[in-house]
Amino acid sequence: MEKLNINKNDFIFFIKLGCSNKELGEVFDCSERTAAKRKVEWNLVGLTTNNSTSKITQGKRICLACGIEKPLSSFTKHASAKSGYRSKCKECRSNESKAWYKANKEHRNNIANKHYQNNKDSYYARYAKRRAKLKNAVPPWYSEKDESVFLELRERCKKLEEETGIPHEIDHIVPLQSDIVCGLHCKENWQILTRAENRSKGNKFIT
Repeated sequence: MEKLNINKNDFIFFIKLGCSNKELGEVFDCSERTAAKRKVEWNLVGLTTNNSTSKITQGKRICLACGIEKPLSSFTKHASAKSGYRSKCKECRSNESKAWYKANKEHRNNIANKHYQNNKDSYYARYAKRRAKLKNAVPPWYSEKDESVFLELRERCKKLEEETGIPHEIDHIVPLQSDIVCGLHCKENWQILTRAENRSKGNKFIT
């Protein structure tokens, strides 16, 4: 059985919320099977008649991580969940993601480096294409001041990642290449976004 460093009262609290074994596993970072075994060990089987999911009442539900009742807008929709929403609120999931990111930084870097070593040709092709785009997008009036701003933004990206655990990148507000309009590589066209936001934006021009 997996070792669970949890308080029995905490375990009982979430059972009384109506958590299923799967949701207990999510809350306490263990398998569904281990949560079920711990119920038996602590004689908690049958503690509640409802053992499916925390109920949605008047457009609200209880987050199974922080235990606070919040509006459904605070939860991400999830098609396979019985309630139609994830059991943990967006804030708790974000905090967990940040904690995991910081705790596994070296592991992630090793994976990224391994992927790079195994796909160098693909990376080089992308870098070459990117350099060509930048060369064509740099305006004649681009100056040392623009370059200084760019370097400053890069440092801000690094600082934000250290503070939040979330990668940030410099984005071109108007994409360098798009079917609608092409932007320039200059300080008026730069902004900082999270890596996820930048990747989801792609080459779309969002007004």
